[in-house]
Amino acid sequence: MFQNLTNLEILSLSEVNIKSPIPVSIHPNSSLFQLHHLNTLNLDNNYFYPSSIPNGIGRLRNLRLLKLSGFDGKIPTEISYLSNLVSLDISGYGLQLDERTFETMLHNFTNLELLALPLGNTSSHIPVSIHPNSSLFQLHHLHTLNLVNNYFYPSSIPNGIGRLRNLRLLKLSGFDGKIPTEISYLSNLVSLDISGYGLQLDERTFETMLHNFTNLELLALPLGNTSSHIPVSIHPNSSLFQLHHLHTLNLVNNYFYPSSIPNGIGRLRNLRLLKLSGFDGKIPTEISYLNNLVSLDLSYGYALQLDERTFEAIFQNFTNLEILSLFKVNISSPIPVDLGYTNLRGVLTESFFLPSNSLETLKLSDNDLLKGVFPKIHRSNTLLMELDISFTGISGELPDSIGTFSSLNILNLHRCQFSGSIPDSIGNLTQIGELDLSNNHFTGHIPSTISKLKHLTTFHLSDNSFSGEIPDVFSNLKDLRYLDLSNNSFSGEIPDVFSNLQELRTLHLSYNSFISSFPASILSLTNLEYLDMSSNSLSGPLPSNPSMLQKLTSVDLSYNSLNGTIPSWVFSLPFLSSVLLQHNRFRGLADEVIKTNPTLKELHLSNNQLSGSFPQSLVNLTNLFTLDISSNNITIDEGMNITFLSLSSLFLSSCELKHFPYFLRNVKTLVYLDISNNKICGQIPNWFSGMRPPTTIAFP
Repeated sequence: MFQNLTNLEILSLSEVNIKSPIPVSIHPNSSLFQLHHLNTLNLDNNYFYPSSIPNGIGRLRNLRLLKLSGFDGKIPTEISYLSNLVSLDISGYGLQLDERTFETMLHNFTNLELLALPLGNTSSHIPVSIHPNSSLFQLHHLHTLNLVNNYFYPSSIPNGIGRLRNLRLLKLSGFDGKIPTEISYLSNLVSLDISGYGLQLDERTFETMLHNFTNLELLALPLGNTSSHIPVSIHPNSSLFQLHHLHTLNLVNNYFYPSSIPNGIGRLRNLRLLKLSGFDGKIPTEISYLNNLVSLDLSYGYALQLDERTFEAIFQNFTNLEILSLFKVNISSPIPVDLGYTNLRGVLTESFFLPSNSLETLKLSDNDLLKGVFPKIHRSNTLLMELDISFTGISGELPDSIGTFSSLNILNLHRCQFSGSIPDSIGNLTQIGELDLSNNHFTGHIPSTISKLKHLTTFHLSDNSFSGEIPDVFSNLKDLRYLDLSNNSFSGEIPDVFSNLQELRTLHLSYNSFISSFPASILSLTNLEYLDMSSNSLSGPLPSNPSMLQKLTSVDLSYNSLNGTIPSWVFSLPFLSSVLLQHNRFRGLADEVIKTNPTLKELHLSNNQLSGSFPQSLVNLTNLFTLDISSNNITIDEGMNITFLSLSSLFLSSCELKHFPYFLRNVKTLVYLDISNNKICGQIPNWFSGMRPPTTIAFP
C-alpha cells in the first residue's frame, strides 16, 4: 500500500476498521517504515494482528505527531529514536512501558508539547517510577500532560511536576499520597483533572492552587479523600470563587469540613457543568444564579437537603439545562418539580417515586427523549398529587402499581407510547380529578373500577384502540365535567349511561362505530356546552324538543346517517354558536319560521337531502358568519331579496342554482363564495364583479 507513497507526510487512519479474512499486520519490513518524509502518523482505534507496536516505528525519524491506540504488548525502546516528536499520544489498556524506555523517551523528546500516556498498565519486571530528576521535568515546551490510569511506583505525584511551568492541561489518575504544594506553581493551567481515591489534598495546597490558577476553565478533583491534620474547607472568601473563567467544576467524592456547599458557588456565573458529592446540609439558593448550567449533578448527596424556594429558583433560571441528577438528594419538603420541555433524556426510574421523596408535583412532559417503561413500584410516594409525563417516549403497559399513588389528583399520560389494557388498579386512585390517557395504544375495555373515581372531573380516553360497547361505569361520576371517548373502536348502541352526569360540560364520542339513534340520556344534561358525536353511524331523526340543553354552545353530528327534518331548536338555543350537520340524510328544515338569533355564527348543512327554495328565514340568524348548504337540491329564486348582515363565507356548490344569487348584492361582508358545479348560465352581472370587500369566488 505504501510503497508508491514515498512523499507522504501525513497518514491518518483513525477509527478505520482494518479487518479482512486474513489478519492485517504491520511487518518489520513494512513499507510504512520507508516513508521518510512522514511527519504525522495517526493509527488511533485500529486493531492490528499481531497488535504490538512494531520496532520499525523508530525509523520514522521525521515524525512530529504520533497517535496510537488499539495496540498491546511492550512499547518498543525504538520509539525513543523519534527525537523530533512534538506530540505523543499512546493509549491502550494492555500496553506495557518499562522504566528504561520511559526515561529514554523523555530524555530524547526535548521538543515535546503534548504527552498522553493513558495506558492502564505500566507493569514490568523493573517497576516504573518517576524520579525527582526525571527527564519529564526537563520538557519545558510541554503544555499538555495526560497520565490517567497509570500505576507508577512509587505512586505519589512527584514534586518536580511544578517545574513544568508551561503546562495548560494536566490530567492525572492512578496516583496516591499527598498532592504536592509545587503543583500550585503551574499558573498557566487552563484544565486540571486529578482523580484518585488515595490522594490527599491539604488546605494550604488547595487554596494556593486556586489562588494561582487564575485562567482555570476546568477543575476536576474527584479524589475520594481530602483528609489531613488540618481539615480542608472551602471558605466564603475562597479563591475558588475568583475563577471567573471556570466552566466545569467536579468535586465528587470529596469530604470537606465544613461539608456544606458554600454560598459563594453562585459567583461562578460561567459554569456550564457542576458535579458535587460528599457535601451535606442545605443546598444554597445561590446555586440558582448559575443560569448558564447545562449539566447539574448533585447525586448521592445523602445528607443534602433541597427546599422549595431553591428548587423553584433552579428551574426558573436553568433554561439551558440538559442533564439533571438529584439521585438520593433529600427533597425534604413537599415541592413541585416541573421539568417539562427541558430535553431530558434517559429512562423514568423508580427513584422518582420512592416513599423518601416528598414531591407533590412531578412534570416531565414534552421530553420525547425520555423513554423506557413506567417502573413497577413496590412502595410509592403517597404525597404525589400530580404526575405529568405527557409527550414523552415512555412505552409498555401501565403497571398495576399505578394504583399505589393514592393521593394523585392529576395523572397525565397524553401522547406517550403506552399499550395493553388499563389495569383494574386504576380504581384505587380515589382522589383523582383529572385523568388523561389519550393518544396512546391502549386496547381492551374501560375497566369497571373507573366507577370508583367519584372525584373525577376530566376524563380523556381519545385516540386509543378501545373496543366494545361503552360500559355502565359513568353513573357514579357525578362530578364529571369533561368526557372524551373519541377516535376509538367503540361499537353498538350508545347506552343510557349519561343521565346522572349533571355537571358534564363537554362530551366527545366522535370517530367510533356507534349505531344507535340520538341517545335520550343526553337530553337531560342541563349543563352540557359542547357535544360531538360526528363520524359514527347514528340514524333516525333528531329529538324535537331538547328543552334541557339550554347551555349548549356547539353541536357536531356530522358524518352520520341522521334523517328527517332539522328541528327548530338547532337555530334557537340561546347560546348555540356552531352547528355541524353535514353529511347526513336530512330532508328539510322544520316548518316553523326561524326566530331571530344573534348567537349562531357557523351553520354547516352540506351533503344532505335538502330540497326546495333557499330557506329565507336563515336571514334571522343575524350574526351568521359561515353558511354551508352545498351538495343539496337547493334553488334560489332570481328575485329573492334578503340581507345577511355578517356573512363572511357562503358555500352553495353542487346545488341546483340557475342564476347568480341576486340577494348577494346586499351582502357587504362576504369574503369567500363558492357557487361551483351548478347550472348557472349567461353573463356575469356587473354588480357581481364589483362586490365589496374583495371576494374570493369559486365559479362553475
